[in-house]
Amino acid sequence: MLGTGMAAAQPAGYESFENGLPAYIAAPRTGGLSVTPWHSKHGTNSLRWEWARGGELNIRHDLGEVSRTGGFLCRASFAAWVYLEKAHDGALVFEFREGEQVTGSFRFPMQFTGWRPVRLHYDDFPSGKPTSRVDNIRIAAPADVARGVVYFDLIAFNSLTYPSAAINPEKLIPRQARPYLDEQRFPVLTRVSEAELEGLRKLKGPAPKARKSPGLAEAKVTELCDKPKELGVTRDEHGVHGPGLDARGYYCAAVGEYGGKDIRFWPDEHGPNGLVMANPKSFTALASQLAAAYQASNDESQRRRLAEAFLLLADYLQDQGETLAADAITLMRDVLTQAKRFDYHFEALVRSRGGDSFYVIGDAPLRSNMDFYSHYARNLMDLCFVPAETTDQVRWLNAWTAMMEQSLRQPSGAFKVDGSAYHHSGHYHSYAQGAFANFAKFQKDLQDTPWRLSPAAHEQLRRAMLAQRFYANRFDLPLSLTGRSPFWPGYGLMLPAGVKALDTLARLGSPDGKEPIDREVAAAYLRLAPEAAAKEPYLSLGVKPEPEPNGTFVMPYAALLAHRRDDWLVCVRGQSRYCWGSERQARRNCYAVFQSIGSLEILAGGNPVTAKASGRDGAGWNWARFEGTTVPQLPLVDLERAWPANSEVTRSPETFVGGLSHQGRQGVFAMVLNQKITPAGKVIKGKRSWFFSDDRVLCLGSGIACDVTEHPTQTTLCQKSLRNTEPRELLPTSVDGADVVAFPAERTLEPAKPHWFFDVQQTGYYLPAGQTVGIARKHQQSRDVNDWENTEGDFLTAWIDHGKAPKNAGYEYLAVVRATPAAMQKIVAQPPYRVLQRDDAAHIVWDASGRRWGGVFFAPQGEISHAFANEMLPVKAVDRPCLVMTQAASDGGLDVSVADPDLNLRPDGGNQPQPLRVTLRGKWRLLEANGTTCVWPLADVESKVRAVSASDTETVVEIICQHGASYDLKLVR
Repeated sequence: MLGTGMAAAQPAGYESFENGLPAYIAAPRTGGLSVTPWHSKHGTNSLRWEWARGGELNIRHDLGEVSRTGGFLCRASFAAWVYLEKAHDGALVFEFREGEQVTGSFRFPMQFTGWRPVRLHYDDFPSGKPTSRVDNIRIAAPADVARGVVYFDLIAFNSLTYPSAAINPEKLIPRQARPYLDEQRFPVLTRVSEAELEGLRKLKGPAPKARKSPGLAEAKVTELCDKPKELGVTRDEHGVHGPGLDARGYYCAAVGEYGGKDIRFWPDEHGPNGLVMANPKSFTALASQLAAAYQASNDESQRRRLAEAFLLLADYLQDQGETLAADAITLMRDVLTQAKRFDYHFEALVRSRGGDSFYVIGDAPLRSNMDFYSHYARNLMDLCFVPAETTDQVRWLNAWTAMMEQSLRQPSGAFKVDGSAYHHSGHYHSYAQGAFANFAKFQKDLQDTPWRLSPAAHEQLRRAMLAQRFYANRFDLPLSLTGRSPFWPGYGLMLPAGVKALDTLARLGSPDGKEPIDREVAAAYLRLAPEAAAKEPYLSLGVKPEPEPNGTFVMPYAALLAHRRDDWLVCVRGQSRYCWGSERQARRNCYAVFQSIGSLEILAGGNPVTAKASGRDGAGWNWARFEGTTVPQLPLVDLERAWPANSEVTRSPETFVGGLSHQGRQGVFAMVLNQKITPAGKVIKGKRSWFFSDDRVLCLGSGIACDVTEHPTQTTLCQKSLRNTEPRELLPTSVDGADVVAFPAERTLEPAKPHWFFDVQQTGYYLPAGQTVGIARKHQQSRDVNDWENTEGDFLTAWIDHGKAPKNAGYEYLAVVRATPAAMQKIVAQPPYRVLQRDDAAHIVWDASGRRWGGVFFAPQGEISHAFANEMLPVKAVDRPCLVMTQAASDGGLDVSVADPDLNLRPDGGNQPQPLRVTLRGKWRLLEANGTTCVWPLADVESKVRAVSASDTETVVEIICQHGASYDLKLVR
């Protein structure tokens, strides 16, 4: 049985036993180890081990450097394929040893037949962590099974593997060994109701008309039946044989590696010169052809031969750990059932479409992201119709619906209470837009069936889709919400399919099912597609386009505040421990490390407003100057290196990031700035806040510190294309009332004086004296978002300079949307606000025009005392960091708005409510309390807000804060 077959050369970096039994592999029991052609995953041979209870196989081979990395995010791993002719209850144990000392191990359960893989990163073993000093691997046979046979092939002792390509048999095989549907939770049905039958008919659509087949030519049948053999698939006394199948890409090549313009997956790190395995698609396609021919033939002899050829491929695919395509399983389910092959292929098909992370056991986390709701959820639902019996179809649909509901309501679910839509663990509109279109459509398909999703599930989708109207203007998103695709065509905007999805959602009706058309959603759709108001069903119902959204909207789970008036949008976004700010993939977006680190963008230019007319242009964009950010002005090479090690997103260790909406009209946003700039370990820190009052945004910073000594740290006020109009001629810049037309030009404004200027969309900037302000009109050169090409453009930029390596810098400026020269001159003469405190403890502002107090408390405050123009700050103390706005009511009462921006997430992703106590001056009685996230009210707020104590000098109010919500309190004497 010992073979030395050389039909396939042994690939570099692997042991595939094409050269016989290696000297470094041995088993103590004589005769138990051999190389055989009976089964193989690569080439023609594999290693066969006959084991007995307590037996062991010894591989005396080193691992190389286990900390090795390469390509795009790939790390060193151990990989192998294992084959069983008969399933067992036990498990093989792989021990990685230094001499006799075990440094790491994993179990390989044996409840399977055919080939199964393992691919584990050395730094992420189930038990221990193998080192580069490992010199032998011990494979121990099951201790609770008398004897058996196992085969090994394609062993790689050190193969670079992409993170998501890892395969852990300890988790994979036990899940595959259990039926997907738990009979206790989803019992086998013996009958179905008329409503369920009607639901099946609706979802499956009309049955195709029966047509008598003309039959198949004998030559065609012979040709199809001969093809498995032509592909190398045969059967003998040892089972089925054929080329090893595996189309997975385990290695992700970096940009430029093997000539790639972008990242690309390969079987291994050798790319086009590496491992070659057969693709299952050729074999599954042939199986589907055989299935179609079987159905088309009306000759029993032909059908018998076609079924035999089909089952040969089905067994071969099963032996290789693969499965048939859905159409083949559906067409041949009777043949597969009779041959007792249906269960394997159907459940393997479910697994191939993400079933393992959907049909989970108990309360285990389910897959929940925008791709899942866009594609995979519907694909899994469609598989419910593959079983032949209607009882089975209903059972699977019942299970699918239950798991969908569980996926949506779990604490880590992707649709958040504030309308955020999560992908890659963050609010991500580029992915969400596809989910909005597809999820809304198949929710519509489920309407009027027993499997219609719950009103709560409907409301989750509804909120996420309606939230777009607050952070998009009209169709364009702020750069901070464009993920890894700023400036890339087709990203960062609501596409026509996304707009049409609102129409689909409106026709789904109200979540409670009482109204056939959701009027609020319909009105939101008609604002974006006003021509549809003249069409049914909106014409007869009299639904009109909604007005432009106005107000202040906070989305805590997106670390976002959107402030709107008229048809313009101001958006500020930060990052925290819970909300990432920037994302890259290889070279894509590799320079945008500061994309959302407290960026403030105004979209107010054009009619209708567009990002382009507002001055946005990627050609020549300076990636260190996202508007509103306070960062060191790093060159491109340093920006690319400033990302966190082994991470594609930027986060902060801080939890104090978020916003407050005061009565839905005004607001404040704040963040503790703390970002490491790797690999040098330098850090940018500070306290930052933004106060929103109608058309004004007051921007404050304190404690700005950065240990980058080579480049100045600056707060960017604006970066606008000077050629954003048609014709694309250079626009002048008004500075202190005088037009600057020179180009190129750069100046530093006199620090001893206050200044004001306009950007290209008539946003006015007021800068109090005492700051070093730079303004430039220059030609800029840069790189595009993919780092493919050089770009260039003419820009207006303005900034506040904090110098190199500032220790305790600060800033103050006011942005006024669509200002006039007269308005700016009035502000310079008499600013409509007063900053009472701006330090590490708090930012406290009096807004004179609105007669409002705004406070950002970065730390607990035991005693606060501020007054201005006979107005005393009503807040006396707070016991935790928070945001507060107060305003005296016309009836003598006091309106107080409070938010705890700390999401305080549990390990399962859910919010943990926490109490906040605010002490107010004087004696007050709590009359009313409301809580909102974005625009949606929280339930049961009255029970979570109470006046703890009240005396003549002070009143203590306690709020049980959750979800970063804004709480509006009405107090009276």
